[in-house]
Amino acid sequence: MTIFSTAKRYRSTRSIWGKLSMWTNPIVDELHRIREEHAAHFNFDLDAIVADLRRVEAEWPGPKINPPPRRPKPRPNAEPDDASATH
Repeated sequence: MTIFSTAKRYRSTRSIWGKLSMWTNPIVDELHRIREEHAAHFNFDLDAIVADLRRVEAEWPGPKINPPPRRPKPRPNAEPDDASATH
């Protein structure tokens, strides 16, 4: 199977009513299902979900990567905004 045949399987198609229907990707669908189950486990409480993710991150045995912050590259021909002009 080539990348083109795979892409063809997931492209937009027309439904039986002639309207354009969105393609689906089984990997994305699985990620959405896992995220939904995880949120349901914490009764969709955002604070509890974040606390759990931070706990998992703290217990993770692998290395943690913390890249240094990057400054955005200036856009060519862009005039400075008021906030950046005062610094």
